[in-house]
Amino acid sequence: ETVYVYDGTQCLGTLKASREGGEDRYALLSTDGSTHKVSTPAAGTTTLTLVYSPLLTEAPAVNDNDGAISISLASQSGEKAPFVAFATLDYTGTTITNAVVPFQFATSVIKVNCTGLKANTVITSATLDNVNTECKLTLSGSAAPTVSGDVNGTITRTGDAYFGKVNSEGEAVFQIAVPKLEKASSARI
Repeated sequence: ETVYVYDGTQCLGTLKASREGGEDRYALLSTDGSTHKVSTPAAGTTTLTLVYSPLLTEAPAVNDNDGAISISLASQSGEKAPFVAFATLDYTGTTITNAVVPFQFATSVIKVNCTGLKANTVITSATLDNVNTECKLTLSGSAAPTVSGDVNGTITRTGDAYFGKVNSEGEAVFQIAVPKLEKASSARI
Protein backbone atom coordinates (compact mmCIF):
# COMPACT_ATOMS: atom_id res chain seq x y z
CA GLU A 1 0.00 0.00 0.00
CA THR A 2 1.11 3.59 -0.65
CA VAL A 3 0.75 6.46 1.81
CA TYR A 4 1.11 10.04 0.49
CA VAL A 5 3.24 12.53 2.45
CA TYR A 6 2.51 16.29 2.60
CA ASP A 7 3.90 19.38 4.26
CA GLY A 8 1.68 22.47 4.41
CA THR A 9 1.99 23.25 0.70
CA GLN A 10 2.78 20.18 -1.44
CA CYS A 11 3.04 16.43 -1.76
CA LEU A 12 6.57 15.43 -0.79
CA GLY A 13 6.37 11.81 -1.94
CA THR A 14 5.21 8.44 -0.70
CA LEU A 15 5.82 5.85 1.99
CA LYS A 16 5.43 2.12 1.62
CA ALA A 17 3.10 0.52 4.15
CA SER A 18 3.97 -3.06 5.07
CA ARG A 19 2.90 -5.56 7.69
CA GLU A 20 5.32 -7.32 9.94
CA GLY A 21 4.65 -10.97 10.67
CA GLY A 22 1.14 -10.88 9.15
CA GLU A 23 -0.13 -8.50 11.86
CA ASP A 24 -2.98 -6.41 10.43
CA ARG A 25 -3.58 -3.98 13.30
CA TYR A 26 -0.75 -1.68 12.26
CA ALA A 27 1.62 -1.04 9.38
CA LEU A 28 5.27 -0.07 9.20
CA LEU A 29 5.83 3.01 7.04
CA SER A 30 9.14 3.48 5.25
CA THR A 31 10.89 5.14 2.36
CA ASP A 32 12.75 2.70 0.14
CA GLY A 33 15.04 5.02 -1.83
CA SER A 34 13.47 4.21 -5.21
CA THR A 35 9.69 4.09 -5.58
CA HIS A 36 8.85 5.46 -2.14
CA LYS A 37 10.81 8.66 -1.45
CA VAL A 38 10.16 11.86 0.49
CA SER A 39 11.53 15.26 -0.57
CA THR A 40 12.65 18.01 1.79
CA PRO A 41 9.62 19.98 3.01
CA ALA A 42 9.14 23.75 3.01
CA ALA A 43 11.29 25.68 5.49
CA GLY A 44 9.82 25.69 8.99
CA THR A 45 7.94 22.40 8.58
CA THR A 46 7.82 20.42 11.81
CA THR A 47 4.93 18.06 11.05
CA LEU A 48 4.22 15.91 8.00
CA THR A 49 0.69 14.83 7.10
CA LEU A 50 0.26 11.25 5.89
CA VAL A 51 -2.82 10.42 3.78
CA TYR A 52 -4.19 7.02 2.76
CA SER A 53 -7.33 6.03 0.87
CA PRO A 54 -8.09 3.00 -1.30
CA LEU A 55 -9.61 5.55 -3.73
CA LEU A 56 -6.21 7.08 -4.50
CA THR A 57 -4.05 6.00 -7.42
CA GLU A 58 -2.02 9.21 -7.33
CA ALA A 59 -1.42 12.05 -4.91
CA PRO A 60 -4.21 14.63 -4.74
CA ALA A 61 -2.96 18.10 -5.68
CA VAL A 62 -2.78 20.83 -3.05
CA ASN A 63 -5.10 23.73 -3.83
CA ASP A 64 -3.01 26.93 -3.97
CA ASN A 65 -5.91 29.04 -2.63
CA ASP A 66 -6.53 27.25 0.64
CA GLY A 67 -3.68 24.72 1.10
CA ALA A 68 -6.09 21.78 1.05
CA ILE A 69 -6.41 18.47 -0.74
CA SER A 70 -9.79 17.05 -1.71
CA ILE A 71 -10.74 13.42 -2.28
CA SER A 72 -14.02 12.73 -4.09
CA LEU A 73 -16.44 10.21 -2.62
CA ALA A 74 -19.10 10.89 -5.29
CA SER A 75 -18.69 7.51 -6.97
CA GLN A 76 -18.21 4.41 -4.81
CA SER A 77 -18.00 0.80 -5.94
CA GLY A 78 -16.36 -2.38 -4.81
CA GLU A 79 -16.86 -4.84 -2.02
CA LYS A 80 -16.35 -2.36 0.83
CA ALA A 81 -17.19 1.31 1.32
CA PRO A 82 -14.07 3.45 0.77
CA PHE A 83 -12.50 5.70 3.40
CA VAL A 84 -9.92 8.45 3.87
CA ALA A 85 -7.46 8.26 6.78
CA PHE A 86 -4.68 10.60 7.89
CA ALA A 87 -1.86 10.72 10.42
CA THR A 88 0.91 13.09 11.39
CA LEU A 89 4.60 12.41 11.75
CA ASP A 90 7.23 14.71 13.24
CA TYR A 91 9.66 15.76 10.51
CA THR A 92 13.16 14.50 11.31
CA GLY A 93 14.51 13.90 7.81
CA THR A 94 13.69 12.50 4.38
CA THR A 95 14.57 8.91 5.28
CA ILE A 96 11.82 7.18 7.23
CA THR A 97 12.22 3.63 8.49
CA ASN A 98 9.54 1.44 10.08
CA ALA A 99 7.51 4.32 11.48
CA VAL A 100 4.33 3.35 13.30
CA VAL A 101 1.77 6.16 13.58
CA PRO A 102 -1.90 6.17 14.61
CA PHE A 103 -4.20 7.02 11.70
CA GLN A 104 -7.54 8.79 12.13
CA PHE A 105 -10.53 8.50 9.83
CA ALA A 106 -11.52 11.63 7.91
CA THR A 107 -14.70 9.96 6.69
CA SER A 108 -17.57 8.01 8.18
CA VAL A 109 -19.52 5.04 6.92
CA ILE A 110 -23.31 5.05 6.91
CA LYS A 111 -24.92 1.62 7.12
CA VAL A 112 -28.20 1.71 5.21
CA ASN A 113 -30.92 -0.82 6.05
CA CYS A 114 -33.74 -0.97 3.50
CA THR A 115 -37.07 -2.70 4.04
CA GLY A 116 -40.26 -2.99 2.02
CA LEU A 117 -38.44 -3.71 -1.24
CA LYS A 118 -39.59 -6.24 -3.81
CA ALA A 119 -38.21 -9.61 -2.64
CA ASN A 120 -35.40 -11.33 -4.56
CA THR A 121 -34.76 -8.40 -6.92
CA VAL A 122 -31.40 -6.94 -7.85
CA ILE A 123 -30.24 -3.50 -6.70
CA THR A 124 -27.80 -1.92 -9.14
CA SER A 125 -27.09 1.34 -7.33
CA ALA A 126 -28.09 3.66 -4.52
CA THR A 127 -27.69 7.41 -4.28
CA LEU A 128 -27.42 9.73 -1.32
CA ASP A 129 -28.48 13.27 -2.31
CA ASN A 130 -27.76 16.71 -0.88
CA VAL A 131 -24.57 15.78 0.96
CA ASN A 132 -20.91 16.74 0.77
CA THR A 133 -19.18 14.61 -1.85
CA GLU A 134 -15.54 15.52 -1.15
CA CYS A 135 -13.38 14.93 1.89
CA LYS A 136 -11.24 18.04 2.35
CA LEU A 137 -8.01 18.07 4.40
CA THR A 138 -6.56 21.55 4.98
CA LEU A 139 -2.85 21.04 5.51
CA SER A 140 -0.42 22.58 7.97
CA GLY A 141 3.33 22.17 8.26
CA SER A 142 3.11 22.30 12.05
CA ALA A 143 -0.10 20.50 13.10
CA ALA A 144 -2.68 17.92 12.06
CA PRO A 145 -4.84 18.85 9.06
CA THR A 146 -8.31 20.29 9.50
CA VAL A 147 -10.95 17.88 8.19
CA SER A 148 -14.12 19.09 6.50
CA GLY A 149 -16.57 18.22 3.76
CA ASP A 150 -16.97 20.14 0.53
CA VAL A 151 -19.02 20.23 -2.71
CA ASN A 152 -22.69 19.58 -2.09
CA GLY A 153 -24.07 16.90 -4.41
CA THR A 154 -24.85 13.20 -4.80
CA ILE A 155 -22.92 10.10 -3.76
CA THR A 156 -23.63 6.97 -5.84
CA ARG A 157 -22.82 3.51 -4.49
CA THR A 158 -22.56 0.41 -6.72
CA GLY A 159 -20.79 -2.93 -6.82
CA ASP A 160 -21.16 -4.68 -3.48
CA ALA A 161 -21.44 -8.46 -3.68
CA TYR A 162 -24.10 -8.40 -0.94
CA PHE A 163 -25.58 -5.17 -2.30
CA GLY A 164 -26.74 -6.77 -5.54
CA LYS A 165 -29.83 -8.61 -4.28
CA VAL A 166 -32.80 -7.96 -2.02
CA ASN A 167 -33.44 -10.93 0.29
CA SER A 168 -36.63 -12.98 0.39
CA GLU A 169 -38.12 -10.69 3.03
CA GLY A 170 -37.63 -7.53 0.94
CA GLU A 171 -34.60 -6.29 2.89
CA ALA A 172 -31.19 -5.06 1.78
CA VAL A 173 -28.20 -3.64 3.67
CA PHE A 174 -25.26 -1.68 2.27
CA GLN A 175 -22.73 0.98 3.26
CA ILE A 176 -21.89 4.43 1.89
CA ALA A 177 -18.82 6.45 2.89
CA VAL A 178 -19.36 10.15 3.59
CA PRO A 179 -17.19 13.12 4.51
CA LYS A 180 -18.30 15.59 7.15
CA LEU A 181 -21.83 16.78 6.45
CA GLU A 182 -21.87 20.48 7.44
CA LYS A 183 -23.20 21.54 4.02
CA ALA A 184 -26.13 19.12 4.01
CA SER A 185 -29.46 20.60 4.97
CA SER A 186 -31.23 17.27 4.51
CA ALA A 187 -29.96 13.98 3.12
CA ARG A 188 -32.06 11.66 1.02
CA ILE A 189 -31.48 8.16 -0.28
